[in-house]
Amino acid sequence: MRYLILNLKKEYFQEIKSGAKKEEYRLCTPYWQKRLENKEYDKALIKLGYPKNSEIEKILEFKYLGYEIKTIKHKHFGDDLVKVYSIKLESSIKTCVNCSKVLTEEEIEYYDNFCEYCEGELYQSMLQEEK
Repeated sequence: MRYLILNLKKEYFQEIKSGAKKEEYRLCTPYWQKRLENKEYDKALIKLGYPKNSEIEKILEFKYLGYEIKTIKHKHFGDDLVKVYSIKLESSIKTCVNCSKVLTEEEIEYYDNFCEYCEGELYQSMLQEEK
């Protein structure tokens, strides 16, 4: 399984976890071009800072859905318009009540609506399935 790992500041991590933010931005630089263009990933791991693997409450897991190149103005990048990779995040997720792990639909179905990590029950997040 191939993972795209994105480390975020707390503000953006919380927005994604709550469902308010549905894409993550990375500047179009040679660094991100090498990591994104013509690459295949199975999942995107969104991490709060640089957590240990055991700190599962600081790691969100999404099905990787690719990216779009956009031109945006964002406070993180300053006052000018910038060209970014807009990395899409899954639109419908469930989160474990106990450990806050985000699971994909495939994992939820395979594990019969229980968390594969702590066996806790799942609840639907604020994100809604896009029609």
